[in-house]
Amino acid sequence: QLGDVHDALKPITELLTSTHTDSVRLYCTVPTFSPSSDICTDLHDLHDLRSRSLHFIHDLVNSLRESGVRASYTLAPSNSPVCLICACGSRLDKNAIQISAKDAYSKMKAGIRERVLLVELEDGPALLVT
Repeated sequence: QLGDVHDALKPITELLTSTHTDSVRLYCTVPTFSPSSDICTDLHDLHDLRSRSLHFIHDLVNSLRESGVRASYTLAPSNSPVCLICACGSRLDKNAIQISAKDAYSKMKAGIRERVLLVELEDGPALLVT
């Protein structure tokens, strides 16, 4: 657990700049609908999560650019109650990443809200914004 979106920005930037010195493309899922969960109980929670996630993505891209890394991102809709952020490789399997993220989410402690979690997926590390 890396704390809230503000606390997580610096360590994530350092991690990504150590592994991607020239450029990085982030694959980001944005929750558009979520069956009732302990994180998103209604549309207000979903909107709040989506807003926090988008702000975090923009702040992360700006932080990477300030560190000298050319950074960009791709947004994809998701029905998961979390936002997933991972660095894209040339062989990105989006379906496998979504499945891995759902597995990681299911193993999370119930009720974790407004946090950024670093999880290890098959294709490498990823962030889950709750």
